[in-house]
Amino acid sequence: MGSRLSPIVANLFMEDFEAKALASARLLPKLWRRYVDDTNVIWSHGQEELDRFFNHLNCQSSAIKFTMEKEVNGCLPFLDILISKNIDGSLSHSVFRKKTHTEQYLHADSHHFPAQKMGVLNTLATRALRISDNKSFDKERSHLLNVFVENGYSRHLGEKAFLKASKNASINKEQKERRPGINIPYVQGTTDKIVRILKRYDIPSTFRPLNTIRKSL
Repeated sequence: MGSRLSPIVANLFMEDFEAKALASARLLPKLWRRYVDDTNVIWSHGQEELDRFFNHLNCQSSAIKFTMEKEVNGCLPFLDILISKNIDGSLSHSVFRKKTHTEQYLHADSHHFPAQKMGVLNTLATRALRISDNKSFDKERSHLLNVFVENGYSRHLGEKAFLKASKNASINKEQKERRPGINIPYVQGTTDKIVRILKRYDIPSTFRPLNTIRKSL
């Protein structure tokens, strides 16, 4: 955890694991879609065979053990997505939150660079736009606007984040060459001036709270 190499190693392990497990399984799922170590499966062979398949997976390696979450009332969470089955057999999708989720994010009054705080709003708005279908988007948007206000942001900033997310979704951006930049502590008033100077020379910059920088020295 915490290393950029970890997801690559985990994926290499899981590719070998699933190839062997599926090749030796008695029956196969109708759908098998995996993201690193989370798998979405459609099973059409009954509960008894599902339990047998589940046990088969857990007998493949002592290094990994699966847990299983089944569809309840036509709904099944997968990563950040709640998949729901409609009456006509089609599927709907919306943003999923665990029951323990607190809706607490980086507060507007926290001592962070404004772009970092705005980045929180932009990220949540973008996630809502990408995950929600037409039926659930308005509800998700309304929910997040209220959450932004509870975390100290104005409703105007929340609406601005959704506007930016919708514009970015319709623009096919060309991948820019990654340039080296600098990482500096954020001190309100001082860092803002430094950033303006760096922008004149097209130098990227990232920020961390001052106490975090001190701990790492």
